[in-house]
Amino acid sequence: MKKTGEYMKYLLLLLTLCMTNLVYAEKKLDCDYKFKKYCAKLKFDKEPSRSYSSDFKIFFKDIKSGKPVMPKEAVYPYLWMKMKNGHEHGSAKVEITREKDHFDVKNVWFVMIGNWELFLTLKKDGKILEKEVKIIEIPR
Repeated sequence: MKKTGEYMKYLLLLLTLCMTNLVYAEKKLDCDYKFKKYCAKLKFDKEPSRSYSSDFKIFFKDIKSGKPVMPKEAVYPYLWMKMKNGHEHGSAKVEITREKDHFDVKNVWFVMIGNWELFLTLKKDGKILEKEVKIIEIPR
C-alpha cells in the first residue's frame, strides 16, 4: 500500500510538471492567429489607419517548438467589416508576397472607421484548411 501512495505522488508531480510546461509554452508564444501547427504574428509598418495603406508583415512560428517557420500552405489575408445596420463589405484585394522569413502584405485599405475583421486563411490545393480572424479597430 505504501508503494501505491509513492506512485501517486510521482504521478501527481509528473502531471504538475507537464501542465507547467504546457502553460509556459502557451505564454511564450504571442499569437495574433493560432492555427493547429502555427502561431502567426502581425507587424504593421505604421498604426493601422483609413488614411493610408496599412501594410504589414506576417511572421509564423511552429506552435510546438516556438521556432520561426514558413508555412507550406498558401496564406491568404483579407479584410471584412460587419456594420451595425446589418450591411457587410470588404475592401480592395490585398497583395501578399512570400519573403525568406515572413510575408509582406500591401494594399491594405481600412476604408472606414470601426472594427474590421482581418482574416488569415491557410489553403492547400485551393481548399481552405484553416481560417482565423483578428479584429483591427480603426479610430476616428
